[in-house]
Amino acid sequence: RMSNSLIVPLVLWGNTPPTHRISAITFTPDFQSVITGCRDGQLCVWDVKDGDISPKLLIFGHSSAVVSVTSVKNDVLIQEKRSHFVSVSQRGEICLWDISDGRCLEQNKLSGIPTCIVGQNLMINNELKQCVLCYGQFPEILILSASTLSTLLTLNSRIYPDWVACACVVPGKSVKDVCDIVGLTVSGMIKVWRLPPNSTSHTLYEEESRQVNYTNSVDVKISEGDSKVMLIICTHAWQVCDYVDCSLLCYTASKPGQSWNGGGFISDDFVAIWSKNGLVQIYKLPFSVGNQESFRTSLNQTKSLIPKCFKSIDLFGSQEYSLPPIIKLYHNKSNGSLNFITGGYGASVSLNEVDVTSLNLTQSVYSSFVKLWEGLDRKPAGIIDQLSHDPREPCHVTASLFISQYCYLCCGREDGSIVIVPAAKTCKANLLRDEFANRKGWPPHKTLRGHHDRVTCLLYPHQEATARYAPELLVSGSADFSVIVWDIMAGTLLHSFHTHGGEVYQLLVPPAACNQRIRQSICSVGIDHSVALLNLRDRKCILLASRHPTPIVTIQWRPEEDFLIIACSDSSVFVWQMETGHLDRFEQGQVAANILAACDEKDRLDNKAPDNSVNISQALKHRNIHAFKALAQQGLKSIMDGLDEQDKNDAETEEQLHLSNNTHKSMLVSSLRASPSNDSDSHIVFFNTESLIAKLLLEHSSRTRKKQKSGDRNETSTSTGKAMINNFIKQVKNQLLDDASDLSSSETGVSLKARVLKLSCLSLTPNSNMSYQTQVKQVSRRSKKSSSLLEVDSAIDIAQLFVSCLHAWGMDPSIDNLCTERLGLVMPKTSVCFGLLSHKGHMSLMMPRRITGTVNVPCIPETPMGSRKGIDGNSLQLQENDNGNHHWCISSSLTTQHLTAIISIANTMMELPNASFRSKIKRGVRDTTDSTSDDVSRHRIDSVEQSQVKQSWSLLATLHCVLLPEHMEGLDYKPPKLEFLARRWQDRCLELREAAQALMLAELRQIGAAGRRRVVEGWAHHIPDYVDPQAPPGDPEHSTSPASSSMSPEETGERSSINSEEATAHHHHTQRQSVSKLSYEVRRRHATAIVILGVIGAEFGQELEPRRKVRSHSDVPDGFGLSDYSLARYTCKALVYLLLQPPSVKLPAHIPIRRAAIDLLGRGFTVWEPYMEVSAVLLGLLELCESYSRHIHSIQSGLPLNPDADSCRSAHHSLSLIATARPLTFITTIAREVARHNAAAANPQHQALLASSVLVRAKPEVLRLVELLADKMMSDVNNVLVEVVDIVLFCIDISGLRSSFGLLEAVPTLAKFHTISYDPRSRRIAVAAGNGAIVLYDIRTCKHQIVPRSGGRITALCFSPEGKYLCVYSADENQLSFWITATSLFGMLQSQVKCIKTLSPLKMHNPSARSNGGMCHSRLNQSKLVWVNNRVVVLLTSEGTEHRFHI
Repeated sequence: RMSNSLIVPLVLWGNTPPTHRISAITFTPDFQSVITGCRDGQLCVWDVKDGDISPKLLIFGHSSAVVSVTSVKNDVLIQEKRSHFVSVSQRGEICLWDISDGRCLEQNKLSGIPTCIVGQNLMINNELKQCVLCYGQFPEILILSASTLSTLLTLNSRIYPDWVACACVVPGKSVKDVCDIVGLTVSGMIKVWRLPPNSTSHTLYEEESRQVNYTNSVDVKISEGDSKVMLIICTHAWQVCDYVDCSLLCYTASKPGQSWNGGGFISDDFVAIWSKNGLVQIYKLPFSVGNQESFRTSLNQTKSLIPKCFKSIDLFGSQEYSLPPIIKLYHNKSNGSLNFITGGYGASVSLNEVDVTSLNLTQSVYSSFVKLWEGLDRKPAGIIDQLSHDPREPCHVTASLFISQYCYLCCGREDGSIVIVPAAKTCKANLLRDEFANRKGWPPHKTLRGHHDRVTCLLYPHQEATARYAPELLVSGSADFSVIVWDIMAGTLLHSFHTHGGEVYQLLVPPAACNQRIRQSICSVGIDHSVALLNLRDRKCILLASRHPTPIVTIQWRPEEDFLIIACSDSSVFVWQMETGHLDRFEQGQVAANILAACDEKDRLDNKAPDNSVNISQALKHRNIHAFKALAQQGLKSIMDGLDEQDKNDAETEEQLHLSNNTHKSMLVSSLRASPSNDSDSHIVFFNTESLIAKLLLEHSSRTRKKQKSGDRNETSTSTGKAMINNFIKQVKNQLLDDASDLSSSETGVSLKARVLKLSCLSLTPNSNMSYQTQVKQVSRRSKKSSSLLEVDSAIDIAQLFVSCLHAWGMDPSIDNLCTERLGLVMPKTSVCFGLLSHKGHMSLMMPRRITGTVNVPCIPETPMGSRKGIDGNSLQLQENDNGNHHWCISSSLTTQHLTAIISIANTMMELPNASFRSKIKRGVRDTTDSTSDDVSRHRIDSVEQSQVKQSWSLLATLHCVLLPEHMEGLDYKPPKLEFLARRWQDRCLELREAAQALMLAELRQIGAAGRRRVVEGWAHHIPDYVDPQAPPGDPEHSTSPASSSMSPEETGERSSINSEEATAHHHHTQRQSVSKLSYEVRRRHATAIVILGVIGAEFGQELEPRRKVRSHSDVPDGFGLSDYSLARYTCKALVYLLLQPPSVKLPAHIPIRRAAIDLLGRGFTVWEPYMEVSAVLLGLLELCESYSRHIHSIQSGLPLNPDADSCRSAHHSLSLIATARPLTFITTIAREVARHNAAAANPQHQALLASSVLVRAKPEVLRLVELLADKMMSDVNNVLVEVVDIVLFCIDISGLRSSFGLLEAVPTLAKFHTISYDPRSRRIAVAAGNGAIVLYDIRTCKHQIVPRSGGRITALCFSPEGKYLCVYSADENQLSFWITATSLFGMLQSQVKCIKTLSPLKMHNPSARSNGGMCHSRLNQSKLVWVNNRVVVLLTSEGTEHRFHI
C-alpha cells in the first residue's frame, strides 16, 4: 500500500513554465496568499509578501476545470489553526486543501454542476461550524462542513425550484442570531432561507419567494448594518434594492458592448462595479445606507434613480487577454484598503490596492509564471537538457516513457528523435554538480532516429504484457503519421507503419483474452479519427478503423465476440470486427450508452480497470487525471508489491538480482503536462524510501556473495578490450548523430545525418525473407554486445541522488565538507523542487523559487567542484544556501517526510561496510552494478577510513535529527509534525521506524515541558475511553470534532483500525447523517492520540523507579504524575486494549497501531504498571513471541518483515524492556503463572488443554528473559532466586537434567549465583530463599522441600561431591553450617535434612556490609564455597581470603 511507504516526489519543470489558464481566484483572510484554479484542473498557491507575488505550489487534483475556490478557517485542528481552502470543479469534485503544502485533506463528489462556493461561519444545532455554501446548476443550495465536506444542510425550494445563479449570506450582528441566506435563481426569482441557530433539520425550505425578473444575474451583495440594502449585478445592468420589500432604489445599465461581471459595496455611500475587460467604475449612491427611507420619500420628487460614476479605474491598462480575466474585490480592514485581485489567462495574477478614503489606485503588483521563469538566475532543469546541443535552449520533450525493468527513461523530442537514458544518471547530471555533468555525451545514452516530426507517444509492450512481447521492442508514434517499431538493445529500426492520415497520439495494448493474432499486436489511435491494429510479429496492419466523424474518446474491447468498440465525442459508437476488419454496427443515443455501460460492467466484474491498457504518461499528456491518480495509487502501489517477498529475493544470485526488476521500485519517473495542447513534458521523479533501503541491503548481500565467486567470473582481457572498443564506437556514433541533428538546418548536417542513418539502417534492418524469430535471435545476440552502453542504475546511484537533494546544504560547513569529501554527496545546482502526495493520489509540486537576497547562514567552504571553470563563487554560495533552507520552510508535513527519509537512509548506509558514494564519483563512465562490487572488493577502504565514513554518516543523521532547528534559528523553519511521526512509530521498515522514533523524541525534547503540555492538552480529549462510560479528561466540546487536516485515510492506512463501536461510545455530538465517515475520523484521531500520549507518558511521565533520578514535577506532563494520573490511566487502558483485543475486521491482528501499543507498553511500563493487569499483559506479549524462533533469521537480516514477524519482533523487544525495568515484578508474575499452571496440570482433565497454553508455547522466550535478567541484574534476581528456579525448571527439559547434564550446564547464567547448587548424583537442587530458608528440588520426583532455618540471608551454599552434605554460609550471621541431606532406604524415603555443625570463623572488618541484607554486588560475586573433597570445604571471602573447614 502506498500509505505504508514513504514516497518523495521531485519535479524537473524544464526551461518553459507550465500553462495555467486561470478560471477561479480567491484571497486568504490574512491577505498573504492567493489561490487560483485553472481550466485544466490545477490549483496554484501564490505567496504575497513585501509587495510581491510569487507562485509557491502547483496542485494537481481535479479532472476538469476549476469553477470556484474559497478560503476557510479550520478551527477544528488540535494545536494550530491554519488556513485551508476548498475548490470545486465542473464535474462536481470538491476538495479541501492545506494551503501551506497543498495536501488534499478531504474529497467529495457532488451531483450536478456547481458554479460557486463560499466559506461562511454558521450556527447549526446550537454549534458554530465552519461551512461552505455551494450552488450551481441544481435547484438547491448545499451547506457543507468545511472539515469533512459532508452535507450538513440542504436549502430546497417549494415554489418554482430553479438553478441558483448567485447567493450570499445576510451579515448579522452576531453569529448566534438567526441567519438569512439570499439566493437569486436563473429565472429572476429572489428566495430567502432563514436558518435558526437551534435548527436540527437537515432540509430547509425558503421563507419567502419573490419574482423580480433580474435575469442573467452574476452576483448579489447585502450591505452591513441594521438597515440593509441589496446590490444585484446582472450582465446588462446593476441595481440597488431595499432588502425588505425589494423596491428599486437606483439603477444603471451597462454601455453597449460592455457587460458587468461583478461588484460590491465599498462603503455606505459607494459601490464598485467592474466589467469583463477590467474596467472598475465606482459609483456614489444617491443615498447613504441607513437613510434609504428618507430617500424613498423624496424619490417621487427628484426622479433620480441613476447614480453618477465617481471614478473609473482600468485594472488591465494596455494588457491584452485572450479570455476575460477573473476579478475579485476584498476589503483589507487592517490597512483600510480595497484589494482588486485579478487572474489572467496566461498564468498571471495582479493585485491592485485602492485607498478607501481617496479611492485612488495606490499600488499595483503583477506576477506570472513567465515572469518567474524569466527572473530566475538558472532556469529549472529538464530531464535530458544535458543532451541538447545548447542546454540553454534545449529541445522540448514531447513524449516520455519510463521502462521500469531497466530503470530507463525514453524521451521523444520535437525533432523526431528518441533518447534512451538511465533515469538516475540523467537526473544526477541535470540536478547535481556532478564532475561529469559538463562532459560531452554524458550521461551515456542511445538515440533512435527515424521520425521526421515530433514524437507524440511511446509504448513499451513488454512492460504492459510480459509474456506476449519481446523485451527489446519499443513502439513510437509521431506527428509524421507513422508508427515505428524499435529494438532498444541494438538501437535499430525494425519496421515503420504508415496507416494513419494524421498525427498518432495514443498507443494501446490489447487485452490478454484476444486471439493470438491480436495479442501480438498493438493499437494506435490517430488524430484523423482512425484506429489501427498493428501486428508486431508479421509487421502488418490487420485492422484500420477510419472515417469516424468526430474525435475518439474511448476504446473498449470485447474479445469473446471479437469486437473493438470505439466511442466518439458525439456519443456515437462504432463496433468493428477485429478479425475481418469489417464494421459490424453503428449506434447512437441510448443504445450506444448501453453498449458502453455493458463494457464497463464487464470490466468491473473481471476486476479490471476501465482503461487498463492506457499508457500512464500518454494519459497524463492528454489530461487524464484519473490515470494520474492510478499512477499515484496503483503504479506506486506496485513499488511496494515486491517488498513482502524480499526474503526470497535475498536468496537470489547476483545475475538474478540484476534482472529481477526490483531496482525500479526505488525510483519511478513519470511525465506531466499541465495543458495537453500547449506544454511540453515536465517530469516527476518518485523516490520510494522503503524500497531504496531494501535495495541497498540486497545489493550489499549480493556483493558479499559475489566476492566468494569472483574468481570464476573474471572476464578475459580480450573480451574486455572488445567491450571497451564497442562502447567507444557507439559513443562516437551517437555523438555524430547528435551533432547532425543540431546542424540539420545546413546541407552538410543533413547529408551527414542521412549518411549515418542510411548506414545504420542498411546494416541493421532485418531481412524480410528471414523469419521473425530468427531476426529477433540475431538482434538479441547483437544486443548482448551493445547492451553494455547503457547500464541499469543501482541502488547506490539512486541513493546518492536522493540524499544529495535532501541534505540541508549550508547549515554546517564542516558537515558539508565531510559529505562531499568522504561520503561522495554532490551539491545541487539550484533549489530542488519537491512534491507531496496526499489523499487519493492528489499531488502538490513546489514551483521554482526566485532568489531575492543572500540568506544569513554560514558560508560553505569552497570545494574542488565549486572551483570549476564557469561557476561563480558568489552565486554558488547563494544557491547552495537557498537549497539548504527552502524546503525546510514550506510546511511541517514536508519537513517530516524529508527528515524521516534522509535519516533512515543515513542509518542504513552507516550499517553497511564501505558505504560511501565517493568511489562512484571516481569511476564515472564505468559505473555499473557489477563494477561496483568488483571495484569495492579490489579497492577496500581500510578500517580507519571506514570508521571515518561511518562517523560522517552519523554526523549527517545527527544534523537532521537534532541540530537542524538550531541552525535554522531566525528563519521560518517548519518543525516536523508529531502526528505524522506517530503514524510511523511502528512502520514496517525498521530504518524508517527508528528514524521516526528518533525524530519524534527529539522534537518532544525540543519543544520543552511547556510544548509537551500543549500537545497533551490538544490530544487528551481524543483518547478513547476503555475504563468507564464517562468521557476522558479534556475539552468535551472537541471530543468528536472530525479532524480533517492532520490525517487522511490514505496516509493513516491500517493504523486507524480501531473498533468504531468502542471508539465512539463516549462521543455525544456525532452527526448522524455521516456516521460512517465521522466514525472513521474519530477512530483515526484515537489512533494518533494513543501513540502521541503513549510516547509522552512513556518517555516523559513520572519516573517510578526509586533508584533512578526522579524528574522534577515541572517536567512531568499533566496527567502522568504520581498525584495526577488520569491520562496515564486512560492511555494505559487504551494500550492494553489494543494488545489484548481479539482480531476482528476493524482491528486485525498485526497492524501498526497494535505494534505501537506493544512497543509503548514496554517503553513506559514503569508508568503504566499501576493501572494494568500485569499477568494479562505479559501473557499477551508472550503469545506474540512464541514464533520468534521461526522468524529469527528474517528479523536479523534487517529487511522488511511480514506483519506477524514484525509483531513478534516488537513483542520480543517490549518484553525485554519490561523485564529489565521491573525484574521483580516480571519474575514474580511469571512464577505465579507457572504455579497456577502446575496446579492445574495436576488435574488430568486439564492436561490436554494446558499442553497448548501460552506459557507452554512461549517457554524459549521466558527462559531467554530469565537468562537476560540473571546476566544483567544479579542483585534483583538473587532476591527471588527460588521463583527463578521454579520458572527455569518449568521451561527446560527435565529429562535432560536427569540423564546427561546438570542445571548449570542447561542455564549457564545461574552459575554466577553462589546461592544455588546442583547435585548430579541425587538429581537435587539447593536454593537459598530470601527469608533464610533452604529449598531443595528433587528432579526425579518433581517435588520440592522447604527446610526452615533460623538466621539471616544465605550468602553461599554448595553440595559436597558425594551429595551427602550441604555447606551453607551466611555473611549476616558470620556462620558456616553443615547440613546432612542423605536419604534412607536406598532413597525411597524423603531425605531428612538437618544441621550437624555450625561455625563462626570470621572477623567482620566491615560492619556496614551487613546493610541491605548483605546484598552488595561484590559479596554476590566473591563469597563462594568450594569442596576440596568429601570432608573439606574452602570458603572464598569477599576480601580475597581462603578459609578451610572440616566436617
